[in-house]
Amino acid sequence: MLKLWEPAEPVDHTTRMRYSVRWRSHAGVTLHFTSVVHVADVWQAYAWHDWIPEDAETLRILRNADQAKT
Repeated sequence: MLKLWEPAEPVDHTTRMRYSVRWRSHAGVTLHFTSVVHVADVWQAYAWHDWIPEDAETLRILRNADQAKT
């Protein structure tokens, strides 16, 4: 097994996928995101999904919701 492992090329941990997300809030407002999936550990299939606001209106709504919590 070691003879196979040592010469193996490292696996690139790159973004695997991007997709758009439309999320309708409980208030009926549609939020727009781009989801970017990143692989953290290809062998254990660990990944994270970043939801990035696509527009200023979505960002404003999120900031207002966050401020309302404090």
